Amino acid sequence: MRRSRRASLTLVATATAVLILSACASSTTTDGQTDEPGATEQPTASSEPTASSEPTEETPSETLTIALTALGNQTFDPLLSDVGNKVFLTLMYDYLIDINGDSELDPERSVAESWEVSEGNTVHTFHIREGITFHNGDDLTAEDVKFSLERIMREDSQSAYAGNLREQIASVEVPDPYTVVITTNSSSIFLEYDLSQLIGNEGVIVPKGYIEANGEEAFQQNPVGSGPYKFADFRADDHLALVVNPDYWKFTPAYESVVFRIVPEEQTRSALLQRGEVDIISASPRKARELEAEGFTRHVKEGAYAVTVLLDQQWEPPLDDARVREALNIAIDRDGLNQSLFEGLATVTGNYSINSLDLGYKEQPLYEFDPERARQLLEEAGNPNPTIVAWSYERAGLPEAQRMMEAIASMWQDVGAEVEIRSSDYNTVRGLQQDDALPDGSVHPINAGGQTVGIGRLSSIFGSNALLSVTHDPRMDELIAEVAASEDVATYKRLMGEIADYIRENHISLPLYELGNVFMAQEHVGSWNFTTAAFSWDLLNLVERN
Repeated sequence: MRRSRRASLTLVATATAVLILSACASSTTTDGQTDEPGATEQPTASSEPTASSEPTEETPSETLTIALTALGNQTFDPLLSDVGNKVFLTLMYDYLIDINGDSELDPERSVAESWEVSEGNTVHTFHIREGITFHNGDDLTAEDVKFSLERIMREDSQSAYAGNLREQIASVEVPDPYTVVITTNSSSIFLEYDLSQLIGNEGVIVPKGYIEANGEEAFQQNPVGSGPYKFADFRADDHLALVVNPDYWKFTPAYESVVFRIVPEEQTRSALLQRGEVDIISASPRKARELEAEGFTRHVKEGAYAVTVLLDQQWEPPLDDARVREALNIAIDRDGLNQSLFEGLATVTGNYSINSLDLGYKEQPLYEFDPERARQLLEEAGNPNPTIVAWSYERAGLPEAQRMMEAIASMWQDVGAEVEIRSSDYNTVRGLQQDDALPDGSVHPINAGGQTVGIGRLSSIFGSNALLSVTHDPRMDELIAEVAASEDVATYKRLMGEIADYIRENHISLPLYELGNVFMAQEHVGSWNFTTAAFSWDLLNLVERN
């Protein structure tokens, strides 16, 4: 029997109140050190509201607790964050440009209250809303925007978005405290999208004064943003607690605190929901059906993820041979996996990384299951028994990741591949990848969010100079550069289609499925409006009072 809303939230609030309040009162870092803060084509947009507008008199209440498989790479600095961190980054930070419930860039909700783009799309001028403050009390100004962008683009940046911004941005200038002028290297028709909440984390604004006064490490341990919730407490592989920002400029948050509990085992997450100890869990389609029959509410962000296995280091054997890559693709029974893992609810796709939500999407032929042809291709490549290292780990938004890799590894073994499954975690694999230290023949699963403008993700995976690149392909680099320099939407769409063709013809990716993000919730959670924002669970829409 499920507990009532009051019982559920009271249990959670009681368990976390001391933790959250003590963390906020002492501003203590996770290692115990106390920190001392220091001092589409939319060329024109405008809005009337200001940050100094009085928020509603409604006050937040209680705690929202969410149990999920993983919490990205468990870092709170946008510079170092994995895309999975967007789940909580959207609550802690403001983006330069926000979106509305219809997934449109919305100046009324944005730090940039208006912007203009020059003829030729090379000068982008943003007018920053006055009256916004960071959690430490510092004013958010144009200097913080400049600092945030240049911090991502600096030479030693570990950001997956660094390459995309470096290719686009020539300079960032601040003519006055509330104006930012970005000059691009060439026509950049989608810069505003890249700096919005709709795409990745390039547009997150961090506090220049706080970081310069306290240092990078202090910021990573005690992050300060300007979003509706403030960092309160974190325990690795256990939980993240956020507490309300009572001075948030955009709206009055609906909850006093938000707690993320890291619970890799789906059965444990389900039990927590059934006992009323959490309000929301991430769930597989199979588990969602069971819980829905018990009276819990299903929420689905349709098309939220493209599921793929990245074929790493394609400049080294055995994955440098297109015949090997094709063989690995056609050795997979995607329809069978769909039934066994996803209850048949996933959509088999021939595309990655230009997905159906992306502008310029061009549907590609599906890879037909043909194990005999796969064996033949491996023989033709002179490598009938290629060694493949299949990395397996829990993945936020994809509870089936480990079972999926085990099943795929078995199918590859059936066609002759020698497959070693290495259990790990995504942070470790990502670190090895960025250091070019993965063993040859490595592959690893990811679930990437659909994006309206997918060129940033595309360049971060397939661009030769990208931190996490899987291929060094001169023709791919040329195509990416051409797309980035597109002067109109029609050209952009055509070139993205050419890239999709090139990826398919050369078997550079291993596309699997497009899949909705499934959540099960207590009835009191109420309505939950999902947008097309990539990598996001749209929690802002859940914590904002209607």
